[in-house]
Amino acid sequence: MGLFDKFKKKETNGWENAYKANPQFYAKDDGNPFGAFALTEGTETILPKSPNYAVDGNAITEYRLMLVSTTKDAVIGDIDYSIALSKLDNYKLDEAADSILIRGLSLDELEDLVKTESKGVNKIEDKELKEWIADNAINLLEKDKDYNERTNTIVEFGYLYDFEGHGIEALMKVITDKDTIYFAVQGTKMMSVNLTEELFNTTVEGFMKIHS
Repeated sequence: MGLFDKFKKKETNGWENAYKANPQFYAKDDGNPFGAFALTEGTETILPKSPNYAVDGNAITEYRLMLVSTTKDAVIGDIDYSIALSKLDNYKLDEAADSILIRGLSLDELEDLVKTESKGVNKIEDKELKEWIADNAINLLEKDKDYNERTNTIVEFGYLYDFEGHGIEALMKVITDKDTIYFAVQGTKMMSVNLTEELFNTTVEGFMKIHS
């Protein structure tokens, strides 16, 4: 079973057996949370029109839609949630007062959603920017008491793009003598992500196919 197979449902024609998307919550660099919903290849999905959630009493004001490919076993991109809903209107099967039912999208259709959001500039050769991002990743690691025992640290970028109106999108890994830690950057947010080397490479390949 692939990593993302748990999201995949048999084809349906109604609400009853469609996948109801629920948000996962993450923290930005400033500590404020944001929510992320998943839209998975080939899966009829129910999405809320106006998500309204709170974490620890703080209202969530930012949401993203993660685009998941079961063919590639990877997240191939993400889109601002409100922009995503407008783009998904053509794929809508039905709607209720507070939610919409989206038909299962093909891999090509998911990739088109990412392509049409914005055209990014490849910044992989921007040495100053890479050093700044790497320093921030290492600063996050230094909060871990075990990090001080690690030596021979190497930072490698899978991709690094700058999108107008959104900011930086990057995937990178910090390699130490003990382990490898993966980081994603989205706009002003940096977070550690749970990846394998295979999934890291697959995600980079999918991202570069869309944006290069």
